[in-house]
Amino acid sequence: MRPRQAGLPPTDTLATFLERLYWNPAERGLLLIIAPEYYRRQTQPNAPPPSFSRGVPTTSKFASNKATFAEGGPLNPAQILPEFGAQVLRFEGISVVAPERMFVFHPRPLPLNDGSRVDFLGLSDLGWPFLASLSAEQCQALLGSGLAISRLKEDQKALLIKLVPTQGRLQFTGVSPFPSDAKETPVLPPGVLESGQLQLRQTLSLTGFASGKKDSEINFQDATPTEVTTQARQQQVVTLRPGPDLRSWQEVINPFDIAPARTKPRALNLDTSARVSLEGASDVQTLVQRLATATQLPLLCDRRLGAHSVVMRGGGSVRAGELLKALCRGLNASVRRVGSVFLFTEDQETTRELEEKQQQVRVLNREKNASAKFLQTALDKIDARRKLIQNKFLSTVPRKSGSLAPESLWKLAWERGAAPADSEEDEDKDPPSLAIGLLPESLQKTLVQRVQREEAAARQRTPPALEPIAMPDRVSADLELELRVNLPTLGAHFTLRYLSASEIHPDKKFASGEPVVWPEDLKTRALLVQLPKSLIEIESLVGLAKQAQVTELRVPVGASEEEVRILMELGKKAKTAGFGVRPVLSPLTPLQSTTPRETSLLGRTLLQHLKASKAWGGYMNDPSLTELLLPLDMAIPELLDLRAFAERARRLRALPGITGISLRDIAFALGGATYGWEASGGLERRLAFLKREQLDLADLDDVRGAWTLSNQPSTPVQAMLRTRWEALQFERRTLFLTRLHKALKEAGLEAVDAEKGHFQVTRRWEQLRPGFFLPGDDNLLGIAPLVAAGRPALGVVQKTLWPFFWQYAPSGTELLDEVGRLRFFLNQSLRDLLKEEKEKKLAGAILDLSDQPLPEALATLTSAFGKSPLLK
Repeated sequence: MRPRQAGLPPTDTLATFLERLYWNPAERGLLLIIAPEYYRRQTQPNAPPPSFSRGVPTTSKFASNKATFAEGGPLNPAQILPEFGAQVLRFEGISVVAPERMFVFHPRPLPLNDGSRVDFLGLSDLGWPFLASLSAEQCQALLGSGLAISRLKEDQKALLIKLVPTQGRLQFTGVSPFPSDAKETPVLPPGVLESGQLQLRQTLSLTGFASGKKDSEINFQDATPTEVTTQARQQQVVTLRPGPDLRSWQEVINPFDIAPARTKPRALNLDTSARVSLEGASDVQTLVQRLATATQLPLLCDRRLGAHSVVMRGGGSVRAGELLKALCRGLNASVRRVGSVFLFTEDQETTRELEEKQQQVRVLNREKNASAKFLQTALDKIDARRKLIQNKFLSTVPRKSGSLAPESLWKLAWERGAAPADSEEDEDKDPPSLAIGLLPESLQKTLVQRVQREEAAARQRTPPALEPIAMPDRVSADLELELRVNLPTLGAHFTLRYLSASEIHPDKKFASGEPVVWPEDLKTRALLVQLPKSLIEIESLVGLAKQAQVTELRVPVGASEEEVRILMELGKKAKTAGFGVRPVLSPLTPLQSTTPRETSLLGRTLLQHLKASKAWGGYMNDPSLTELLLPLDMAIPELLDLRAFAERARRLRALPGITGISLRDIAFALGGATYGWEASGGLERRLAFLKREQLDLADLDDVRGAWTLSNQPSTPVQAMLRTRWEALQFERRTLFLTRLHKALKEAGLEAVDAEKGHFQVTRRWEQLRPGFFLPGDDNLLGIAPLVAAGRPALGVVQKTLWPFFWQYAPSGTELLDEVGRLRFFLNQSLRDLLKEEKEKKLAGAILDLSDQPLPEALATLTSAFGKSPLLK
C-alpha cells in the first residue's frame, strides 16, 4: 500500500462529522466516502470543489459562519452534506459521497486590445498618440481650463477610451455622493464621463533618499501633510465604464469554470458480471487494484488519487462497473487509455492536450498580424512623440497649481529630462538631487509622514522588518505630465495617465542613426545567415560581409551535393575577400525525409506538435518561412550515425576557405522548453514511466497548478517525479553527447564551435563558446566552467527581437527614419551585450539573421552597414 498524502487539518471538515453521519446499510446499501477531510464547510454558492489530484480541499475563505451542528445526535446526509458541497449519488449496490461541483475546461482567448483587460501587445497605452492627435485649438483648451470630451473627434474618442480603465480612484472636492459602505463598487452614472473635461499639467515625482544608501528611496507627494490626509479621506474607487472587471488577469489565465458535477467521458466502461470485494479497503489505490484483478484488465491508478482514504458504511462486494462509476463520481475522475493500459486519473485528456486546446483557442482568436500590429503600435508611439518634440509641446504645458517644490527642484527635473538618450546614471552613485533642507517645511513634514507610514507597514509584514528606514537627507525629482479627467457634475476628478516628460523633452540629445559599428575590441565579428542559392546571392553576401567588416560568415548546410557545391564557392569568394566561412551543422536535424523523427509524450514530432498546437501562430502559414521551419524536426538520438556525421563535418572542414565547423542544437532541452514539446522518446518511455511511478508524464506540467481558482503550487509528488524524469532525460542526453564527442574526436574535430546547446525552435540570444567540451554540465554551455577555464565567449545579436525592442520606444529615437531605427537597434543591442558580458571575456559577437530568408537578411545588412555596390 502506498503512503497516504499529507494529512489535512480535520477541523470543520466532513471527516469531523463522520461518526454522527446517519446511514443504515441494511436499508440503503453500502456507502462509500472518499477523502472526507477534503470537504470543508461552505456558505457561498458555486464555491470551488476539492482538487483531489492536487491535494487541495475546498478553499478556507468559504468557511461557514454558521453555528456548528448540535452535539451528540445523528446527522441526516441530506442535511449535512450540502453544507460541505457534497451529495449522495446512488448506483446499483453502492452509493457514494461526491462533490456537487466540478471544474470544467473552458479555454478563453487572450484579450489583446479592449482598453481595460490584460493587453499583451501594449496596444492600449496610447497616451502620446492621443496628445499628438489634438489640434491647436484642442491643445489650447487642454492646457487651459479644460478640453471637453464631447469636442473630441470620433477617432480621438476611440484612443481616449483605451486609456480609461474599467475602474478608477476618484478624488472629490467634497464628500463623495456614493455610499462608503456599499458591498459592490459604485458605478459612474451614464453621461458623467462623456460630459467630463481633460486637463494636462506638468508635475513632479519626488523621491527622497539617504545619501550613499541603496534601496532607501521614498516617494512622496508635492503637497502638505494636511492635503495628503484630506485627499486620502475624499477618495473612492468607482467603476468608470462598462467592461471586464479588475479580475481580468485571472479570467485570462484560468480556463476552468465551476459547474454542477457530472459524469466525465472515459475510455473504459465496464459491462461485466465480475464483482469486487470492498472489505478491508482503506484507500483508492486498493480499490482500483481489486478492480483490475477482478476484470483482468491492465488498469492502473494515478498515485495522486490512489493515496486518498476511503471510509465505508456497510460491506460486501459490488459489480465492477458500478464501483468504477462510484469512484469516478466520488473523485470527479475518469479513465484514460495510455498505450496498452488504462489509467484511473482526473481526466481522460492529459495536461499536455488541455494546454494544446488552450493554445489553439488563443491563436484562433488572436488578432490577425498581431506581431506586425505590435511593432506598428510601438512605432506609432515614437511618431507621436516626434511630432510633440518638433512642436516643443512640453514647453507649452503649464505647471500643476499648488506646487510647493522650490524652483531649483523644477530646474533639476527639467535638466534630468534632457539627459542624453544613451546616458545612464551610475547605479552606484546618487542621482542629481538637492538637500532636504532646501524644501519648504511643509514638504519636509510630508516626507517624514511618508517614512512613518512605511515603517508602520514594514512592522506588519511577515516576518516584520525590525530595522528602521533610513531617514532621507536628499531629494530628486522627475518631470511628469498628468493627464486628468475632471467630472464637474460630481465635483470630482481622476488621473488618466502619468507620462514621463523626458520622452518628449525638446532639449535632449537625439540618436543619430549612424551605420552599425563593431566595437574595436571584438576579435571575432561573425554573421549568421541562410546559405545562398545562386552565384548572385554569393557575391552579394560576400560584398556586404566585407563592407560590414565581418571576420567570419556562418551558414547552415544540409546534406545535398548542391549545398556543398555552394558552400565551396562561398568559401573561395570569402577567402579572396579576407574572411572565413563556417558551416553550421546540427547532429539532431534529420537530413533525409526517411530519417526517424523524435516524438513527444503524445507521439508527435516537433513539426506535428507546432501545427497541432498552433504554437507558431501565423508563422506556420507564412510561405517565406516554410523552408526555414522544415529542418526544425529532431531525429531520434539513439538511431543517429554520429561517425557519419563527424565524417561529413570533416569533409566540409577541408574545403577551401572553410575556417572551422560550428555546431548548433547539439542536445535537446529538458522540461518541454520548445513550445511545450519535449523530446521524450514517445509512448514507450511514457508507458514505462507510468508503470513504474503510477503517474502519467503528460500530466507533469500540471495545468491546474497555474489555472485553478485555488492557485496552489505544484504538489510535492509532481515535483519529485518531475525531478526523476529530468534525471532520466539528462542521462539520455549525456549518452548522446558522449557519443557525439567521441565521434568528433576520432574525426580530428575536437575544436568545433558550439553555437547553441539546447534544441529549440526560436533563435534567442545565447552564449557562443569557442571550443566543444565534454558533457556533464546541465546547461551544456554554462558560463561558470568556461570562465573558470579562461575560455573567451561570443555573444549573439538578433533582429528577431526588433518588435520587442521597440515596444519600449527608446527615448532619443524619435527623429530616426526606418533605416536609422534599425541601425540604432543593432548598435544598442551590441553595446548592451558587451556591457552584460564584460566580465565574461567576450572574444566577439555574432549577428544572427538566420531566421530570415537570405534576400531579407541582405536587405537588413544593406540598411545596417550602408548600401552595397553589388545590390541595386
